[in-house]
Amino acid sequence: MIKKMLFLLLLPFSAMAHDEPPAKNSGSSVPKYFSAQAVSDNYDLLVKYGELLPGKESKLKLFISNFLTNEPVDSAQLQLSVADNDSIKLTVKQIDKGEYEVTGIFPKKASYNLTVNINSAIGPDLLLINDIDVGEELATPVTETAPQS
Repeated sequence: MIKKMLFLLLLPFSAMAHDEPPAKNSGSSVPKYFSAQAVSDNYDLLVKYGELLPGKESKLKLFISNFLTNEPVDSAQLQLSVADNDSIKLTVKQIDKGEYEVTGIFPKKASYNLTVNINSAIGPDLLLINDIDVGEELATPVTETAPQS
């Protein structure tokens, strides 16, 4: 009787030990967008964007959150500019709470740095978002081909 009870107690543990490993994600691990980030004591800024073409209108998504709470920052007053290039004009429009759309035309293939002057209920701050890559292409997925015989 004791052996039977001991067996019943250990049965769930032995069943877990033989579980199959989780299935591998068959989805592509190729990124669908580029991103860049800047962090201060007050804010966490994340920029997501697709392929940006030189000389064409570009749209970037800017996500702003409170650094301490990770809550989205609503109704922030923003002034964005391209560091070392005042001739590039950027406009900002709020899309949702903590989500903003940045629009502008980058003249040539290069890596740009954005200066973000922000003010909200949290307070004012100045952040630099580095390496917005214009003219870079997203990686294409590598397809496995069967060896030919």
